Amino acid sequence: MKKCNRCNEERDLSYFKKSSKSKDGHIGTCKICQYGHEPHKKATIDKKCKLCLETKPVEDFPFINKERQWYDSRCKKCNNKRLEILRSSTKERKRKTMLRKNYGISLETYDNMYKNQKGCCVICKTTQESLSKPLNVDHCHTTGIIRGLLCSNCNSGLGFFKDNIESLQEAIKYLLNVKKP
Repeated sequence: MKKCNRCNEERDLSYFKKSSKSKDGHIGTCKICQYGHEPHKKATIDKKCKLCLETKPVEDFPFINKERQWYDSRCKKCNNKRLEILRSSTKERKRKTMLRKNYGISLETYDNMYKNQKGCCVICKTTQESLSKPLNVDHCHTTGIIRGLLCSNCNSGLGFFKDNIESLQEAIKYLLNVKKP
């Protein structure tokens, strides 16, 4: 049991937040005086969302800090919409940065290449719609020159052959000479 500094009520220690700074290990003000409600009960406070401007129960707002009972100024519904927009724009920003950093091209240049290739791999003609990932930018590792957009399989195949034309021709000869069952 401990006496609250504000209301002078004697309460169980569960009504006081823990603190390593005080002698008994708990702060001097009870949670009821701090938050205006008992710690085991939900607050019955209404709050206005700054985006949709609707007044809703405080339970409809996400916590910023559970320990201090700070709620976000946006309701959960508006917050989820905002986060969805942020995630999609972040994805596009990452893609733009990757294209510029790795290949020295803009997203517009990639889109032009995509349109010129009619949205399919240059080698196998697989369309983007049937792939789980976007077409890869194929480039020469020695000169850095961009050759086109390839699906992951074709891009990996060229990579495994180290862009060596003679090795690729030998692989073609091998496939042509193998007897089919």
